[in-house]
Amino acid sequence: MGDLKVCQQPEEAGQAKSQLLFGIHCHQPVDNFNHVVQKAIEVSYRPFFEVVRRYPSFRFAVHYSGWLLDFIKHHDAVLWGMMKEAAEQGQIEFFTGGFYEPILASIPSVDRIGQICKLSDYIDENFGQRPRGLWLTERVWESGMIADLKKAGVEYLLVDDYHFLRVGHHPDELSGFFLTEEGGEEIAIYPISKELRYKIPFWQVSEAHAAIKSKKTAILFDDGEKFGLWPTTAKLVYEEGWLARFVEGMIEGEQIEAITFAEHFDRSMPVGLCYLPTASYAEMGEWSLPSDEALKLEEMTKMLTSLGDELPPFLGGSGIWKHFLVKYPESNRLHKRMIELSRRAGEDSQARELIWRAQANDVFWHGIFGGLYLPNLRDNAWRYLIMADDLLSQKRDLICVPTRFMMDGSLEYKVTTPSLFMAIEAACGGWLCELSLRDRGVNWLATLARRPESYHHYILEAQATTNKPEQPTTEATTIHERHYEVADELREEIVYDPHPCYGFIDHLLPPETTMDGVASRVRNGSILRLVRHEYEGNRLDFWLEGDGHQLHKEYRLMDQGLMLGLRGTLAQPSSYMCEFHLHLAEPQRALINGVALLEADLIDSQFVWEDPFSQAVGRLSFSRPARLKTFAIQSVSQSEAGFELTMQSVMLLFSWACEDHIKIDVRLEVVA
Repeated sequence: MGDLKVCQQPEEAGQAKSQLLFGIHCHQPVDNFNHVVQKAIEVSYRPFFEVVRRYPSFRFAVHYSGWLLDFIKHHDAVLWGMMKEAAEQGQIEFFTGGFYEPILASIPSVDRIGQICKLSDYIDENFGQRPRGLWLTERVWESGMIADLKKAGVEYLLVDDYHFLRVGHHPDELSGFFLTEEGGEEIAIYPISKELRYKIPFWQVSEAHAAIKSKKTAILFDDGEKFGLWPTTAKLVYEEGWLARFVEGMIEGEQIEAITFAEHFDRSMPVGLCYLPTASYAEMGEWSLPSDEALKLEEMTKMLTSLGDELPPFLGGSGIWKHFLVKYPESNRLHKRMIELSRRAGEDSQARELIWRAQANDVFWHGIFGGLYLPNLRDNAWRYLIMADDLLSQKRDLICVPTRFMMDGSLEYKVTTPSLFMAIEAACGGWLCELSLRDRGVNWLATLARRPESYHHYILEAQATTNKPEQPTTEATTIHERHYEVADELREEIVYDPHPCYGFIDHLLPPETTMDGVASRVRNGSILRLVRHEYEGNRLDFWLEGDGHQLHKEYRLMDQGLMLGLRGTLAQPSSYMCEFHLHLAEPQRALINGVALLEADLIDSQFVWEDPFSQAVGRLSFSRPARLKTFAIQSVSQSEAGFELTMQSVMLLFSWACEDHIKIDVRLEVVA
């Protein structure tokens, strides 16, 4: 059951001082924009250390993701120096975690152990401390991780008090650490106080001190960004001196002792035994629910609140983090590509490092922060996956392999050419769902479909007309309690896609159907259904039908792309429309046939687009002239700053008038 726990300094039942275990965790997405990281340093990370270094007796814990620590080391010598000084004086305890801040429960064991050890080694080498505690990213807990955490040298970690309340622990119990085990492997867990997490630094200092003194051991470990980077907090925390008064008041009052977790762990006994459910914090569980279920939970909570009650945590009303992989197929595609590559990486340390970078948690989910909705995060993750795949795919032959790597039962064909990685979905009728340029690290199909989100209900119901806080004020509040007014134009942009935004999506429609009508997504019945498909060598065949129409799609691989033959018999004259999405980092600058991509309305048999970001050029050629019209696919999502309209892809919609048959040959190529 692990090492015998012996207290060096047993606590006395009548001790006068309350203990404060205080920690901050700081993280920026891997390869986030430099100016964004620099702002976080200037308004949050550096000012925090400038204040607390004046009070060496205030001891606390910190967790910085490894990527962010390394950025600070190479870009801000002043902050780096203050951190080293605090470590040398014993003022701070460093917590480890995944180096690139992955959700540890969502990555393979080999990566879990490797990422934790990488960050622990980095901290040891640079600060002379070997971390004993672990910051669990987004507090996503699964007991099956315990053995790996122990192998990585972790003695204790933190989750929310919500995890404990879910299984019936009483709030008064949650003052110290508990022990849990899995298969006889034992580890200690501290519960973070939600009350303190929501109210610090937003309470008056005196109220914060009173809340801490009401507990034998008060435990707070929360976002470092809330001390300066969250809206309006820089003024409160630094200009108005909240943080300095908070620390000074503890020192002068002598009723609160701020100690490190290591000190507490070494001189305390566990509160008892616990077994916790698979969970994260309460808000994360709500965000992971389908939008309609999240609304039901919200309404139930409001109803109970109006009656002077609240939803008991042990009812387990919220979801789990991994449901994001169900809620967002685009997230699942990234995740399963990562899993596949991790299995293939073996002892290839260079590929493994690229895979670790792609495991950064931010891109796989969406809540109050942009996450998956931010195109640059998807681009960064895909870049590292493509680079890793290129390293592991040394042969540049034409290869087509059937696979069920999405782990949802669907069959896909993974296509490798000398210049591309592609994937073609079978069940939907041969849609192209990945188009990755091996030498550029770009996936032109890293798209995101527009889908219902629970906060869309608030946008559609809101009466105001600006995207600003409801009550313009300088008062700082937690981002979980801020409400925003809504710009009228955002309501008009709430449109939902009936299917993923991929390539070679087939529509057979009445001749009078307009391209604008198809693009508006008001039609759901135009998609043909798959009847059967065959695979032989470098050839893929799909047979589809619908409303009496029949269509045969034949793919053949070539070095620079694909050839697609379309042959069909029609029950009546129809418009055949082919939907093809492009995800470009800078779509406003992109051209197609020499005109702005976002404004294209052309008739031609060849369409060449230029991607200014990757400096790559693609081409779609047709045996018959096509009408092309493009449409911007923009999502309405929320972030800590309010509601945002974000470009996710550009739909290229091609159209042909057909009488009784379809005969079109297509070539998709990367030409530069």
